[in-house]
Amino acid sequence: MFKKQDYIWGEIKKDGKKVCEITGNYCGFLNFDNVRYWDYREKDKIHFPIEATEGCLESDARRRSDSCYLLTKPVDEAQAEKERLENI
Repeated sequence: MFKKQDYIWGEIKKDGKKVCEITGNYCGFLNFDNVRYWDYREKDKIHFPIEATEGCLESDARRRSDSCYLLTKPVDEAQAEKERLENI
């Protein structure tokens, strides 16, 4: 279901020194120093309210169709929509 290019990796630095490593997947999970802080399989246990999008730019990330699909449709449909947007 998830593809290699959807892998996330990064670092949080303070004063130029790495203090945390971030790993994960676009729509699967997110770890900070190997501690899982978000997992799609547990999405029903947490609530992230979505702010209204009136008055925001068309390019606002909240208006991305793949993000909307992720909230309302199966993950594979959201993944397909993300790939469609990236290849426009």
